[in-house]
Amino acid sequence: MTAEDYETGEDLINPYIVVSKNGKGCYLNTSTFRDCQEHLIHPLDDVRLMPLIESRSYYVAEAVVGEYNGAIPMDNSFKLLLRTVSIGRRERSRTLLGYLDEEIVKDKLPKTFSLLSNP
Repeated sequence: MTAEDYETGEDLINPYIVVSKNGKGCYLNTSTFRDCQEHLIHPLDDVRLMPLIESRSYYVAEAVVGEYNGAIPMDNSFKLLLRTVSIGRRERSRTLLGYLDEEIVKDKLPKTFSLLSNP
């Protein structure tokens, strides 16, 4: 099963970003996440991070490399499928990028905010 970028509906391509809160997450292509990168808060930046943690108004951002949909014959008609990510297979790598303030997610990723802010 091919994963899709939650904001745009486009096929997810490696590497991708997972933005999560309270155990729920949304998959995003790096191109969708681009405008959020400058707002990432480093995990060791206690000055900026602690107020967000205390108010519970933060989202986790992780970079992920997943398994490709690659069990398909290699011919030109399948080129697009071969570069998409399968959500049915295990991840190859997951790395914490940092944290995002709730206001940034609300502004830059409205669909993600809507899904993750509702319990």
